[in-house]
Amino acid sequence: MLTEHGLKIAPSTYYERVSCPVSAAELADAYAANALVDLYWANRGLYGVRKLWHAARRAGHPWGRDQVGRLMGIDGVRRGRRST
Repeated sequence: MLTEHGLKIAPSTYYERVSCPVSAAELADAYAANALVDLYWANRGLYGVRKLWHAARRAGHPWGRDQVGRLMGIDGVRRGRRST
């Protein structure tokens, strides 16, 4: 997939990543992201990080607000000068 977009990757790097098992942290993040997506769509897809974090707390999930934002890929509002 990366070579289709013009990025080069060493074959040894690819095969090393494919051969290693999924870590416990990656697996936990995948389950958490799945639960967050379910919560997000249960609330009609209108919640941002803060409200989604509160909904997750009400549902009994112990995740922090920053973790919810990271898993959902939500950066939030950026005020002031934008850096590129």
